[in-house]
Amino acid sequence: MTPKSAYQNDSFSSKNMMGNDLLFSTFYQKRHLGKPFQSVDNLYGYTTSVSCSFNGKEKDYESGFHYYGARYYWSELLTGWLSVDPMADKYPSISPYAYCAWNPVKLVDPDGMTWKDVDGNVITDHSKIKVYIFYDPKSFKEQSLRMYQYAINRYGAGSVALSDVTTEQEFAQDWHDMAGADIREVNLNYHGSNQALHLNHKKQEYLTSTETGKTNSEGNDALNISNLPPITGNINNAQLNINSCHSNKKDESLIGSKLTLMESFRAYTSFRYIRGTAHGVSYNHLTKMPFPGHSWWPFMTWDFMPEPKLNLNHGDFMFFRAGGMK
Repeated sequence: MTPKSAYQNDSFSSKNMMGNDLLFSTFYQKRHLGKPFQSVDNLYGYTTSVSCSFNGKEKDYESGFHYYGARYYWSELLTGWLSVDPMADKYPSISPYAYCAWNPVKLVDPDGMTWKDVDGNVITDHSKIKVYIFYDPKSFKEQSLRMYQYAINRYGAGSVALSDVTTEQEFAQDWHDMAGADIREVNLNYHGSNQALHLNHKKQEYLTSTETGKTNSEGNDALNISNLPPITGNINNAQLNINSCHSNKKDESLIGSKLTLMESFRAYTSFRYIRGTAHGVSYNHLTKMPFPGHSWWPFMTWDFMPEPKLNLNHGDFMFFRAGGMK
């Protein structure tokens, strides 16, 4: 006797590395013993099965719920969380039973709390965090860890948080989750260009200032900076440091909005200052800190953008051009 399986078909399209359209069908099935699994078939007859069901999460068969790491989800009846968000006290304007600030299309929260310290410990209390450091772990881990230590020396223990996210969804979630009461610095340590921050160039994960949802150089899909969720914490006294190349380079390659990365962050955020450069960015081989220019020609300058209502005197202007922090 052949066991019967109940399944639900969910088709979706994707692209392979050559850019060809592929058609996939996903089946959430229940085997004859009652254990669900996921089967994925593509146009060429390839099939794979994994022991997971709703959202790719394995079911806890003792409780009957899906475990997300921070709380349980009941997909079969309640279709909701069974407990409040463990970070709910940091976001009083959002329901404690919400997921990803009610925006699961653009945001993801794999474990409910993703910011960590240098030892990998999850940070649940952001009240003392002054500095947030986003970085590409394959290219800028050493530099970011040194930056972490400099910030600790300046602001004290427990004042710095690290995020090594390399996807648009993860970046958007951690961007929203910056919840410090008095944030002073946010650093973006990635490769980039004048209209794109390269979270992971190999996997085509980008932020863009074009406002077209595409990068200006290769036309790859990207998350518009204007679509980033609001930052939870207070950035009124904070400086955003875009430590990528050409973040303020204005030339004929600008498309769409015609805004550079710097200009886009200025337009859609409330940071007090934003630092970037029209030039390349290198890291000092001793201090590991970023500077505009190259090792063979280090005499470039940072560009700074205060928010429109702020007036700078000549002394402030010279201080900023030298790369100082305010």
